[in-house]
Amino acid sequence: MVIASGKSELWRRLALLTGILLGLALFFYVAPAMISVSAVDWEEEQAGELRTHSGLVTSEKRRLSALPLDEYIREKSGGQVLAVDSGQWGMFFEQVSLASSGQYGSSAYGSRVSEEDKDDFWKPTRPVEVFFNPDEIPYTQWGLREGDAQTAYISTGSGSETLYLRLKYHDYQTSVGAMSSPYRAAPGWLYHPYRTIGIIIMILGLLLYIFLPRRKKLPDDISYSTGSMVAGDLVGVILLAPFYGSPYLVNGGTIQAITGLWPITLAMWLLACISIYLFYSNAWSASYRIELTPQALSLISFKGV
Repeated sequence: MVIASGKSELWRRLALLTGILLGLALFFYVAPAMISVSAVDWEEEQAGELRTHSGLVTSEKRRLSALPLDEYIREKSGGQVLAVDSGQWGMFFEQVSLASSGQYGSSAYGSRVSEEDKDDFWKPTRPVEVFFNPDEIPYTQWGLREGDAQTAYISTGSGSETLYLRLKYHDYQTSVGAMSSPYRAAPGWLYHPYRTIGIIIMILGLLLYIFLPRRKKLPDDISYSTGSMVAGDLVGVILLAPFYGSPYLVNGGTIQAITGLWPITLAMWLLACISIYLFYSNAWSASYRIELTPQALSLISFKGV
């Protein structure tokens, strides 16, 4: 009696295909938004009003530099500086200030600074931004509105001095687009939160493709060689990866590939469908065999006898 087999050949390629499709989508996924927090030294900022590369100082900058510090703070912050409880948030101010001033090793938030700001060649000349997910801090309670480049200020007492922090909202769904991204974006583990998971999924798909059991070929069976099937699958991967993944790369992220230059995404994904058909065709060919028995000659594939 002939028993149909070869389903594993279909599942093998489904695992590889799923690993590539899901893995690349997670690999290129960009967090929708971030909140950056940086220390503010108002005295230094006021002194900087008179600094210019061209040597020309506007009358407005001269006016700002001549203001009393309290008036300067009100002018630059719009009078919207929220005082927060030092008992609850004093440690947060201290750790952010350390990271923002470049003391990354001394701060619990040293890993939350942009990779560009940690570049030894381009040393920052002002406090750097420390990045947080929106759900990690109560930014709405601190007066920060959602919207790219929106800012707010908070302060707290520390002994005899007052510490200030500047909050800034980064909407990556609007600021990240085709062939463009913020220069000082959040560090990779925050900017691409699912990148590691995407790599793991692609590796798992490949391992399932390799190690799913293959039917042992019998001496009288007539079937395609394993080598030719693997070569066909390799062609499928070579076609799928660039046609499916390039829209993510061009548009700057997974969501951006759909909301940005979607006509290019659609065209590339239609071309990627060729490789999906190739995987299906290879699955059928890999499971196909002609089996000779005393009773009959049988044509078998994953579809049945």
